[in-house]
Amino acid sequence: MRIGGGLSGWDGGAAVDAGWRGTIGERSAVGRPVAWRRVVSMQGVARFRGGRVALVSGLLGIALLAVSAGAIAAPAGASPITAYVVNDLSDSVTPIAMKLAGAEISLGAGEHPLAIAITPDCKTAYVTNFGNGLNLSGNDSVTPIDLASKTPDPAIEVGKKPDGIAITPNGKTAYVTNDYSDSVTPIALASKTPRPAIAVGSNPHGIAITPNGKTAYVTNSESNSVTPIALATNTPGVPIKVGGFPVGIAISPNGKTAYVTNSVSNSVTPIALATNTPGAPISVGRDPVGVGISPNGKTAYVTNNGSNSVTPIALATHTPRAPISVGDRPAGIAITPNGKIAYVTNEESDSVTPIDLPSKIPGPGIKVGVGPYGIAITGGLNQGGNICRNQPGRAGGNPAKGGVSVLPGR
Repeated sequence: MRIGGGLSGWDGGAAVDAGWRGTIGERSAVGRPVAWRRVVSMQGVARFRGGRVALVSGLLGIALLAVSAGAIAAPAGASPITAYVVNDLSDSVTPIAMKLAGAEISLGAGEHPLAIAITPDCKTAYVTNFGNGLNLSGNDSVTPIDLASKTPDPAIEVGKKPDGIAITPNGKTAYVTNDYSDSVTPIALASKTPRPAIAVGSNPHGIAITPNGKTAYVTNSESNSVTPIALATNTPGVPIKVGGFPVGIAISPNGKTAYVTNSVSNSVTPIALATNTPGAPISVGRDPVGVGISPNGKTAYVTNNGSNSVTPIALATHTPRAPISVGDRPAGIAITPNGKIAYVTNEESDSVTPIDLPSKIPGPGIKVGVGPYGIAITGGLNQGGNICRNQPGRAGGNPAKGGVSVLPGR
C-alpha cells in the first residue's frame, strides 16, 4: 500500500466515476448462506444482492467509524489537520491536507486496505488489510504506520479477513473485527502483539468503543445482531438483535446510545447502552453503511451506499431529515471536531465529498485513490489538546477520536 498525493481543501476537483474494474467471482468459499454475498476480483470488491452487482470497497465499518477531526484551519497551537483516506482498490492511503498537497509516500502495506484508526496521540495509524477475497489465506493483517515519517512497521497478523478497527481511549489496545473468523482480535499496541481472539457473531464488520473505554460493540452482519464485549476481561455478552445485515456503528459522545446501520433493512437501530435494549428503527436511504455523530451529540449522519446520499438524523427525536447528495457509493464519514464539516468517501467516484454541516451543502468532490472507503483525521485542538478522529471505513467508532463510531465493515 502507498500513501498518495494529498489534495487541498475543496479544490481537489470533481469526482470521477471509476466504473467497474475486472471480473468477479463469488465469496461462496466460506460456505455460509448470506443475504449479502461478497463478490471480488483481482482489482475490486463487489457486493451482490438480489441480482444487482455494485462496486464496494470493503467493509464499511465501518470500521466505518465516525471520525471527528479538527477544523479546516487549525487554531493557534494546534497540530496540522490531515485526513487519511483508505483506497481499497488501489491499495493505498491518500492524505488530504487542508491547505497543502502532500507528496506521494510509499507504504508497504497489504492488499485491499479497508479501515483505519489513529491513536489518541495522533502518532500512529493502523490499517486493516482485507486482502483478495478469493484467497482465504490472504495476508490477514493490520499495518501500523508512523505518521511522522510516513513509514510502515511490520504487519500484525490477526484473524481471517480483518475488516473494522477501533482503538481504546487510553491508546493501549486496538480491536479488529475478523470477517471470516467470526471473531475480534485485540492488539496490545505498546508491543504490537495480537492477543487471543474473542468469539462474536457471524460476519463481524463494524466496531465502536464507549467513551469510558469499558465496552466495545460489534456488528454481526449475518447474525443480524450486535455483540457487546466487556474490555476489562475481553468477555462477549449477550447479542443484541437489530435490523437486517448491520454494518456500521457509532456511539454518542455521552456514551448513552449506539446507532447501527442496517444495510438490508434500510434503517438505523438505536441501542440504549445502559440496558443494551434496541429501539424502534429509523428509516434512511438504501444500503446504509457508515454513520458519524456530531461532537455536540445532536445529529447523526448516515451514508446511503445505494442512494448516493447522506441522511442527517435529529437524535433528540430520531427524525430523519432531507438527504444530502454526494458521490457514487458513499461509505465512510468523518466529522471535524467543531462540527462544521463532514467528509464522505465515495467508492465509485474515487473521491471525498466535503459537506458544510450548518447549511447541509456539499462541496466539490476531492479526487483520491481508487475505491476510497475508510477515513480518519488527525490534528487540531479540542479541549486543550490535539485530537485524532477515526472513521470507519467500515466499522466503528473510536471514542478517543470523537466518541463515535462510524463505518462498518462492508
